[in-house]
Amino acid sequence: MKPGIWEKLIDDYWTTEKWLEKSEAGYANRMTKEGSITKHSCGSISIMAHKKRMSVDARV
Repeated sequence: MKPGIWEKLIDDYWTTEKWLEKSEAGYANRMTKEGSITKHSCGSISIMAHKKRMSVDARV
């Protein structure tokens, strides 16, 4: 990215009140109790179910 474009993004977009509010809301939505980042759970089934499926598929 050219330096002029980067500076324009910083000056005209990332420092606006609207962007800062969105950024803070997104940060808050990603955080869980005790300040840890939420973990990916592989959709609607558990990680153990994925592991079991993968081990069965690997043997076939």
